Amino acid sequence: MSSSIRLRTSLLHVMVLIAGSGFLAIYPEVGACVCPVPDKTPVTVPVDYVTPADIKVNGHANSPCATLQQAASFAWQEFISLNWPAATSIQNKPARDTPDTTRFFGDSSFTGPLVWHTFRGKVEIFPVKNMLADSGKKDYGYDQPPSYSYQGAGVNVNLPPGAKNPGYQTPWINLDENSQIGLNKIYAGVVSSIPQDTNAQILFMAKANRAEYTYVTSNKWWYPPPELFSRTNAFVKESKGDPTPGSNNCDNQLPTGQCVSFPNGTIEVKAGWRKLTADEAKSGRFYITQVRHYVSPDNSAANILAVDEPMGLVGLHIIQKTPTAPYFIYATFEQADNITDANGTPIEDVDGNYRVLTNTTPMTPNIVSQNAGPGTQQQFTVKGSYPATPGKQLYYQNITGSEHGLPDGGIILVNKRINEIPPEIVDVNQIAHSAIALYATQKKLQRTPVWMYYKLVNVQYVPITGKVSGIDDYPRSTYYQSNSVIETDYNLQKFSGEFVDFNGKQFNITDFTAENGDLHNVAYFNTSHIGVGVNMGGCMGCHGNSQAAGGDFSFILFDAPVQAPEWDSKSLNDKSFARFATYLRRP
Repeated sequence: MSSSIRLRTSLLHVMVLIAGSGFLAIYPEVGACVCPVPDKTPVTVPVDYVTPADIKVNGHANSPCATLQQAASFAWQEFISLNWPAATSIQNKPARDTPDTTRFFGDSSFTGPLVWHTFRGKVEIFPVKNMLADSGKKDYGYDQPPSYSYQGAGVNVNLPPGAKNPGYQTPWINLDENSQIGLNKIYAGVVSSIPQDTNAQILFMAKANRAEYTYVTSNKWWYPPPELFSRTNAFVKESKGDPTPGSNNCDNQLPTGQCVSFPNGTIEVKAGWRKLTADEAKSGRFYITQVRHYVSPDNSAANILAVDEPMGLVGLHIIQKTPTAPYFIYATFEQADNITDANGTPIEDVDGNYRVLTNTTPMTPNIVSQNAGPGTQQQFTVKGSYPATPGKQLYYQNITGSEHGLPDGGIILVNKRINEIPPEIVDVNQIAHSAIALYATQKKLQRTPVWMYYKLVNVQYVPITGKVSGIDDYPRSTYYQSNSVIETDYNLQKFSGEFVDFNGKQFNITDFTAENGDLHNVAYFNTSHIGVGVNMGGCMGCHGNSQAAGGDFSFILFDAPVQAPEWDSKSLNDKSFARFATYLRRP
């Protein structure tokens, strides 16, 4: 690590600590009543199949008082438990969300699904018609084998050859998203140097666990009525917080209808996958499994082909609603080699330290934002030329079209993260990797667990206050998160406030309300049960727009019902946005 990089990292560390002390000053009831004595217990990462229910401080669930390292330990415990080999049947009955306690974590001889693989995919939770809702079963058929049925108008999905034969295994991973909420598509230059080659594209999927499915299905919200969102929006706006977790009655404040508030223990995951090179596939550094994705040879919804083939996992985003984090805890893990230089050499090691850094700007061309102010819109300046080819780098292409406000002149290379991985996270990555290595030795695993080559890039576990409206050069990587493949373009990596008009396809971001006041995108009750509003950044702030719109931080609820997979292989354009009409808007 160069001296300049080390100095910048140290300064960032100091600013994180200063920011943390500012948080306690803003919320004295947290510092004085809930955590009067700092928890100095050394951070560990147990290799265990039990998914943690909350972040513990001094032995008690208390995420607002946790340190970043304690939150990172929680995130790693989630990651390990959810990537444990799954038991898909118990006493010869189908089962999901269940670890196989007789198996070892990271055992390369296990070829079945992992625990989070068995969560239900979007279309399994939010189909056009739920055939299992009236099954009479407690969990409404949650444990049935995977099945992806799309019934949108004009949609025809042709399954792979043999898919209807007895014994054919439908993949647990269903990649029905090929863009980042329609704003851009992402590609890996190490796979192909041809710009926007679909063979190099990173594809996405979203799943949720049993807690979310049974809550949604019991309320028949796989096809939610619009008034559900407007009613929940009214509650959040009035109360500056959510209804009681797991309830649907707006805490009797709006007795004429229902509101959304997912139960504690609700987990959603988003994952990024791509095809691998031959060298990557045999390197032992990528988790590989069979996936399903979608293409259309004639670019028509009437001729969508499902393709089943192996791909490698490049990113896993986990969000969980806990008793002390009703705004969810957001953790992102990435494969170690995602960001490379022009020659394909990874710029970070497995823990998140820089190995090599030849570019000083995060992107090529360099994207500079003149942020929105009261009554003004965000404007971008593109410094330099759009490259003709990506070389072997990670890159993205924004939506092309008019009036969306995003730089769209060509491909944009990712040289490094806009928001660096904090040193506290790097430290816990080292602790986790050491714990996994020791576990592998103790269990006498034949190969190094592939999870040694995945790292936590950051975790958001409490809303951070003090954001100055209109300023995006905020000193905390944790405020914006540190993602690279789950969020890649400028506005997703620097997100705060809200999109100006997502419904109108204007994707500039602003920290100001229509009345030019300071915007708050996350609302929650503090320890005195007083409603608090915060302008949060990154994943939590983005999901906070869903809370404000009445969806309790869940984007996939707004996508209900899921009528078709994404299949358009052409450049992003206005026609790609029909399914995003309700995303990120306030009723």
